Amino acid sequence: MSGKSGHYQYYCRATKLKSGPNECGCPNLPREGTEVAVLSAICTQLLESVRVATIFDELKKQWEKRAPDGRKLLELNAEAANLEAQLAKLYDHISVGVLEMEKSLKEFIERMQHKLDATLQNIAILRSRQQLPLWRFGEQ
Repeated sequence: MSGKSGHYQYYCRATKLKSGPNECGCPNLPREGTEVAVLSAICTQLLESVRVATIFDELKKQWEKRAPDGRKLLELNAEAANLEAQLAKLYDHISVGVLEMEKSLKEFIERMQHKLDATLQNIAILRSRQQLPLWRFGEQ
């Protein structure tokens, strides 16, 4: 929020903005002093070297736990390709009249589609976990 046509910058509670200055007894905080205090607290309390080292060590442990993910991703990709091929073959047979779309076939196709969707979702999760660039974390 600003006062005096933008000359003074300060923070105030949303209650004071919505309901008026008499509804909230909290004082307005000057923007510059508040931001300096917050940044100082972040630097001294959150970014201390011991804390950062602990976070980095935990990230390394998490990364090492993901080693089997590559193997699992290959397996899931193969499973998804197999399911897609089976579904495509069924759809081809239905389209040329080799198979009739009866209730049991429809239910079977729905189960296969659900399994394919779940497999594709697991693939997406594994791929997103591989996107974390842990090698960028370090002293700097």
